Amino acid sequence: MEIVYIAIADTGLKGVFSKVTGTINALADVGLNIRGLIMSSETASTAGNAIDVLQYTDPAKIYPAIEQYLSKNYRTFPLLYFRYPFADRHLSDFVKKRGTHIVFEHNTIEESELALYFKYYTTRDFFYNLRKLDFSDAIGKRKLLKEEKNTGREILSYAKAGIAVTTEIAAYENSRAGKAYCKHVLGNAVYASVLPRIKKVLSTDTNKLRCIFVAGHANNWHGIDRAIQGMGAYKGTYDISLIYVGKVLHTVKEQVEALGLSSKVVFAGMCEKDKLEELMLNTDLAISTLALHRIPLKQGSVLKTREYLLHGVPTLIGYEDEELEADTLLNKYLIKAGANDTPIDFELVIGELKKITASGVSPVEISTQLFKEYGIQAKAQQLKKALLELSA
Repeated sequence: MEIVYIAIADTGLKGVFSKVTGTINALADVGLNIRGLIMSSETASTAGNAIDVLQYTDPAKIYPAIEQYLSKNYRTFPLLYFRYPFADRHLSDFVKKRGTHIVFEHNTIEESELALYFKYYTTRDFFYNLRKLDFSDAIGKRKLLKEEKNTGREILSYAKAGIAVTTEIAAYENSRAGKAYCKHVLGNAVYASVLPRIKKVLSTDTNKLRCIFVAGHANNWHGIDRAIQGMGAYKGTYDISLIYVGKVLHTVKEQVEALGLSSKVVFAGMCEKDKLEELMLNTDLAISTLALHRIPLKQGSVLKTREYLLHGVPTLIGYEDEELEADTLLNKYLIKAGANDTPIDFELVIGELKKITASGVSPVEISTQLFKEYGIQAKAQQLKKALLELSA
């Protein structure tokens, strides 16, 4: 059966866009009869031989455009593997018509993630937006949350099936759908076709702790504020520094200034791959997501955790990772922080790093294992099997 992977994602959303394109290309490489269709509000283009990118200007016309594309390119309606967009009436109408051909991919608990924005939206945020004369984000989030609550359950009830990245998300989606809807759980892959540059050795410097944090988007559930608070509270002998790569919440910058850490925290902005790798390889600790509990989620399949380990860098996480923690080798390079809002205790983190160094497990061993078990080729084979089962 022919399969089309559909996503609504602008090319500017580099993390999402690379995940979608990487998955499509990998599925094609392992022999699945698949093509990708990405709907973008930016200029239409191509993203590989097996992927088309179509531009839209009116959200109401997204699904008619998808119908038109499919009727033009397929004699019979294919199975649609659809990265779940937030719900709206247009998606609802589409799924009522084509639901038996749709498998949704779920990466979060949608209602909770949208509600999180307002839980942490403070008076400071209000006046910040007032100064900028921009409340479009808050208004947009409110509309999305309302639509998700009103139509999300109905949409899932009409869909054929779902695939979730954790068992926790699968259980939530099954509850929403009112049926055994998510029958497959597949964690995220790393989108590398070859091993990247790998950290040569773990640092033995007893005076410095160089940390890195990477964020494609500035979200509250990243929890980097916990690490910054921990840096401010640390009274030990190590010189702790942090390189923050990516987009930043204005409240995080204010926190850094308030704690007097401006000389210890470098905001590097968005970096190209080579520069990012260089920064990673010169750090002692990678900081991953520390506050998924704010969504609230207990479990995660966080892509940047996998990318850090792929470069052989010990990684701090604040959530349960079903796959990586069950791997007896990779688990040796994971440092767990409690799933709460307390500052990170860097004294404990430094103690765990010393244990990692003493274990004798090399960065190359970690990178090779991660690539073998959680690289895109391995994950594509698993996803191919699941999609073929669902298309039968």
